[in-house]
Amino acid sequence: MTSLAQEAVGQVGTNTRVDPGTLQQMTGDVEKLQNQLSRNVRELTPAQYIEAKQFLNSFEDALRALRQPDVGNFFSGRYAPKVKSVGELVDFMTKNGLLFAPATAGDQSAYAALHRALAAYDFAVQGSASEKR
Repeated sequence: MTSLAQEAVGQVGTNTRVDPGTLQQMTGDVEKLQNQLSRNVRELTPAQYIEAKQFLNSFEDALRALRQPDVGNFFSGRYAPKVKSVGELVDFMTKNGLLFAPATAGDQSAYAALHRALAAYDFAVQGSASEKR
């Protein structure tokens, strides 16, 4: 799977898309690992099982992203926002049809901080809108 993942990323850089055959093979490999994990669940501690399950779910999320027609924009930097405020971030994401994904391991605090900033922005915008009425 490691070599296929590297191949997929290389394909995105070259073709802006991933070969469907590569995606199909990777999907099959993840399914095999999911099945193996299910078969061996009694041999693992709960913590080991949860960690393995989270890893495989993250890999499935990555495969879902690699199937998107605009995947090349993530790798080219087109979707890397160059903004200076929460309002600019909201505009950028809206114009590009982008949505937030769940936080990844280790990024929870940054994600929570961004959530607080977005909530404050929304509160300010809502307050401005009600003052104008």
